[in-house]
Amino acid sequence: MKEEEDRVENAVRQELTVLSTLRHQNVVRILGATRHRAHFNMFVEWMAGGSVAGLLERYGPFTTDVTLRYTLQVLQGLAYLHHKQILHRDLKGET
Repeated sequence: MKEEEDRVENAVRQELTVLSTLRHQNVVRILGATRHRAHFNMFVEWMAGGSVAGLLERYGPFTTDVTLRYTLQVLQGLAYLHHKQILHRDLKGET
């Protein structure tokens, strides 16, 4: 069990190191991280407006123009990650 915990901890630390180097206007920045026992906490930059799901709940369906602008921002962020050879495995519209 200790070997598995060490493996997971090393993987998390490695991922945090990589994520902390990312700089793109459409990628949320990692500002820091802490560890408390078996739990890691990541601190990310504050995003005005909240999640896409929250915006939809608050304002209703987006216009086509707004949808296209958000889609472009997502694709630009993903293109940056792919250029860095990073695959995003958890893309979603809510927290």
